[in-house]
Amino acid sequence: MTGQSDSAIFARSMTSAAISRDRERDRTRWGQQLLLGALALIGLAHCAYHLGYTVDDAYISFRYARNAAHGLGLVYNAGEYVKGYSNTLVTLLCVAPASFGADPSGFVKALSLAGYLAMLWLIARRWTRNALSGSVAIACLAISTPVAVWFSAGLETGLYTALLVLAVTRRLLEQQHGGGAASGVLFGLVSLSRPEGVLFWIAALAHDLVFRRRLRPFSRSDLAFYLLPPLCCATELIVSQLYYGTPLPQTYYAKIAPALSFAGRLASLWAGALAQLGQDGYLRRAVSFTLGSQPMILLAPALLALFHRQALPHHAACLLMLLTQVVFISVAQEDWMPAGRFIVPMMPFLAILIGEGIGALDRVAGPLRRAGWPLAAAAIALLAYANIGSSRTVHGAMRLNAAAKLEDGRVYARLVEAGAALSSFDIGGQGYAAAGLDLVDTYGLTDRHTARCWTRALVCARYAELVRPELIRRHPKAKDAFMTRNIKHEYLVLAKRGSLRIAKTAVLRDAVPPTAASAAVEFPSGLKVEGYESPSHVRRDRGLELELYWSRRRTVKREACGRRVELRDAAGRVRSTGTDDWLWCYAPDSRQWKAGVFADRVVLDRVASSGQFSIWVVHEGIEARLGSVVVVEPEAADTMARELLRRVVAQGRGSPIEQRFALLRQANALGADRLVHGAYQRAAVARARLLLPADLARRPPEAQLGALKAERRVLLRAAWEVPFVGRSLRQALDQNGARRAALIDRLLAQLG
Repeated sequence: MTGQSDSAIFARSMTSAAISRDRERDRTRWGQQLLLGALALIGLAHCAYHLGYTVDDAYISFRYARNAAHGLGLVYNAGEYVKGYSNTLVTLLCVAPASFGADPSGFVKALSLAGYLAMLWLIARRWTRNALSGSVAIACLAISTPVAVWFSAGLETGLYTALLVLAVTRRLLEQQHGGGAASGVLFGLVSLSRPEGVLFWIAALAHDLVFRRRLRPFSRSDLAFYLLPPLCCATELIVSQLYYGTPLPQTYYAKIAPALSFAGRLASLWAGALAQLGQDGYLRRAVSFTLGSQPMILLAPALLALFHRQALPHHAACLLMLLTQVVFISVAQEDWMPAGRFIVPMMPFLAILIGEGIGALDRVAGPLRRAGWPLAAAAIALLAYANIGSSRTVHGAMRLNAAAKLEDGRVYARLVEAGAALSSFDIGGQGYAAAGLDLVDTYGLTDRHTARCWTRALVCARYAELVRPELIRRHPKAKDAFMTRNIKHEYLVLAKRGSLRIAKTAVLRDAVPPTAASAAVEFPSGLKVEGYESPSHVRRDRGLELELYWSRRRTVKREACGRRVELRDAAGRVRSTGTDDWLWCYAPDSRQWKAGVFADRVVLDRVASSGQFSIWVVHEGIEARLGSVVVVEPEAADTMARELLRRVVAQGRGSPIEQRFALLRQANALGADRLVHGAYQRAAVARARLLLPADLARRPPEAQLGALKAERRVLLRAAWEVPFVGRSLRQALDQNGARRAALIDRLLAQLG
């Protein structure tokens, strides 16, 4: 009886001990998960801190996507087929939100943040072997300023990095359990995200040939991994060659000088690799930026992790990915963007090695086992000290830069009509905000004639004379090849508004169209305002956009601000107001305006009621009536638009094109009917072709370029007055762009 009692007591004690261990294990597991979740939330908060701005270069892809959604094709400038983007996947994805009129930046940021969370989950679940290593790896990524900035800035870097981690993770699983389709698709997406993405597939292929053999034999399912990524890369090169005429992005020709021979390329690569190790090397600066002034303190655990034989396949994969990105940085050598953009694809693999190196202490016996968590806390504190200040600095600089570039573009869009050309060294935010303008990129990212102008100054100066941009955004430091003529007396606007400076922009007289004004008012001070093709009828659900040209026949004193445009009803009550004080008030410090002409677009808010309204300009305490407009209900506007279309059809093709064009222009402004928009586009094409003389081919090339430019301005103006560009207008723009490019190539070839 006593023996049975002792046995029962022993069994109950063993059961209680097991239950206690299970509860302790559950508490530990929940504690670890809460810690990882808290670190992930810190990382999300760090990313959210940088969500308020979009980096300038992202808007290059957004302009390509918007033009594609608008019917102009995947081009930066209508009719000019130049591949100015290097992120094919993101550019194509952005077409979807652009088709609905949305800004693609929010869409790209949402994809990047989703990839960020998936990347953290994969690292904690698949790459690290205990809570200590997982916590250190997640903390490294959560605190890192480059990771937070470039997963939130709207560029493809975040999504590209997440896809890379997902692809490598999937292939490591397939090495053990078979398969290859998923990793093949993922590496294909990586190669479409960035041109250098195919290098990571090559590194993964080398890893696969070494480590897969030790785990299992080759199977047919592996063919997807071996064939899909190069197939995606080859397809992109072929399509790019057929569509743009070059297989590689224009970025390659603008930033990387092609070597004359294979030996020259190897020598350039070796010199670039050595330069990265120097004090001023990009890689060394970027790593120090996120790991602190003494990066070897954190790199030492990463080196120790490589000696762990049990996890050798995973750690070797990390090392190969790191070396692959180092090769790319050695080729690119430099990047103007702050916060170490090029090291972001390295950071997940570097964080894994650092975490695994510190986490190894949790598996050893003796006193070192107790040093794991204190060492992890010290490493995280060191990272936080290195990144908190840098994160605030980068946030302030990039936020102001992004806002200034977009504001620049909005100002340029108000200065001249659609179809004018702007030469600038910043083409991201400026080009996106100035949608209807032709952008001549003086760095050559979207223009094949201006690539590497600092080594081809004569060719670029001649090109500037041929394209004759109406607006010139001068570089504040470098010599600008586009300042080829004396424009000292051709400055028509200089503005200064807070941190925004447009004092380096020249607006030339060519920007003003020769078309006669429909109404004009002159003030006693010598300032004259002219309305350009103001509509007679507008829909109630639309705002009224006026194009005004202000001219000064002589130099006049600058009076107080207060110039505005008002829409008044029959009783004289103001129903809508637009102002252009921005230019009048923020003129140069000089108290005088020089003689000249400049354009301005004033948008009046939509009016709640219909009826006849008058347009008034108020300036210098004087009110002047500029014209009138009738606001009609949407149903009545549709009826009027169809009636105008019937009148044009009844007149037939024998009627003057200017008369038909004027009627269809008014119908296009009134109605939303696709038939009306299509007829207006065809009339615009016919009107633009009248600007081309019959003997155009026999005229000098410079004269031909002038006629083609006049035609282009009419076509582009029509393209941005319709919701979607049809076949006839797009074909006319493509033909115009091809003829202009052929003439420019022929004239530049004469320089040798």
